Amino acid sequence: MVLAGTILALIVGGALVFSSAALGLLARGSTHISSVVFNHFVLGIGLGLFIAAVAYIIDMRTWRALAPYLFGASLVATALVFIPGSRIRTRRREALDRPWLYDLPTI
Repeated sequence: MVLAGTILALIVGGALVFSSAALGLLARGSTHISSVVFNHFVLGIGLGLFIAAVAYIIDMRTWRALAPYLFGASLVATALVFIPGSRIRTRRREALDRPWLYDLPTI
């Protein structure tokens, strides 16, 4: 019963994530729903199953030995998101074409 509830929650959650991503792409008008569905399924399910199969083949002792390094790499990758210098580019508002750091209030 718990497994069925977990699977149902994953399916509903996946549908919500897919619909939010698909609506953003469809709002631009540059694509059709069939190509969005195909790309999401190929990348999501296909690539996910491939990575899961590779992870399953690797021995658990290897994962335990690599765990601290993988954790450190994930922390570094997360920290990279907050590095200043990212730019927001848009055709409509040239004022946004500058680093976000310049928009912070000064003391």
